[in-house]
Amino acid sequence: DPHDWAEDSFTNVLGTANIVQASQAANVKRLIYFQTALCYGLHPIEQPITLSHPIRPDGSSYAISKTAGENYITLSGLDFLSFRLANAYGPRNLSGKKCFAMDTRRDFVYVNDLVDVVMKALDGAGEKGYYHISSGSDYAIKELYDATIEALRIIETEPVEVRQRNPDDVFSILLDPSKSNKDFSWKASTPLADGVARAADVAVDLLPGDDGSVIGDVAEFRFDVGLGADFGDEIGATIITGRNVKADGATSAGSAAVDDRDGHCRSVGKHGISDRGARHDGQ
Repeated sequence: DPHDWAEDSFTNVLGTANIVQASQAANVKRLIYFQTALCYGLHPIEQPITLSHPIRPDGSSYAISKTAGENYITLSGLDFLSFRLANAYGPRNLSGKKCFAMDTRRDFVYVNDLVDVVMKALDGAGEKGYYHISSGSDYAIKELYDATIEALRIIETEPVEVRQRNPDDVFSILLDPSKSNKDFSWKASTPLADGVARAADVAVDLLPGDDGSVIGDVAEFRFDVGLGADFGDEIGATIITGRNVKADGATSAGSAAVDDRDGHCRSVGKHGISDRGARHDGQ
């Protein structure tokens, strides 16, 4: 919620301050922080954005709070790395909201590539300071949508809605990862289509159709690709899978399952989605 300033402050400012002081007390050797690219503002003055770009998080409560947290880390005197992230994505990016695609472009990094550079940092690579963790390429949100439905073999019942960006939105956020590439001997190596396909494989495994295909309009699959609630970058596809699927989207209760991000498995029946302890095999 972009208007819940108290929650942003409690989580990202006070929460980070507590972690920093606990790290000082515990003599933590290195602290790694995940910062939002929104720290550069809603209207970056360059593309790709370099690390010398002015920090101006005004316009986003989320960015203000995350940048305040970054400032506390800087103040601490600890050895730290602040990773200013592109949109990280991967398996288990599942949600249940109505999908749409924004008329914007974003830089994406697959979660395994992100973990690779984090592990290098934990092993001592890199120097104290700030880094961009990104692929160095930007993609239209509609491209991400198209890759998702292709990977899931979805038969669309209607075209996805493409929404025009709001006046306070930015058309493209593209980060320059050259310092990260050099200092960590690292590069985001997973093409977007491959990363989406890997995420889709997990989703299809959790949705037990006879042949893995998906069709219809009951359940929903969505990648979270926003840099914060302010941008509303949400894409996805309305899907149903499983046995006994009818043309109107009806299916027998318990014949399919959707695994959401809190780890629960939800059964999909003719009346929609219900929490009834469905197992991953749809029983």
